[in-house]
Amino acid sequence: MMSQFNSPPTRKSGGSLDVYTGLLFVALIILAIGIFILARANMEHGGGLITLVN
Repeated sequence: MMSQFNSPPTRKSGGSLDVYTGLLFVALIILAIGIFILARANMEHGGGLITLVN
């Protein structure tokens, strides 16, 4: 019973992606899109790439 917890995780289905790896990639893509949208809206509002002082 305890030997399954001590062994490293094995992939049962060849080279296909794990469910959690797929969810991680989807979350990273959504995060990158959100950062891009916020940065683009900030550049349109501020008028430049970096605006420290107005």
